[in-house]
Amino acid sequence: MNAAIDITHQPVRYRQFDADRPITPAEAWRDGDDVASSAFAEWLASDEQRQALEELISLHSDDETVQALVEQWAKEAA
Repeated sequence: MNAAIDITHQPVRYRQFDADRPITPAEAWRDGDDVASSAFAEWLASDEQRQALEELISLHSDDETVQALVEQWAKEAA
């Protein structure tokens, strides 16, 4: 008897290596890849993405991480 029964019948996608379909940067970022995270942060901090970054900060201004970064910025600016 198998105790692991899928009662939801939801398809599950397991990532497997496929040389014809390399992992995209977005997939790598979602998987927690450090290189992809750094590249995304650099892209988001670029002048071309300034508006998007400001909107992101505004949308998440109640987030504890954003508030901690504001406090750190304020201390360094003083």
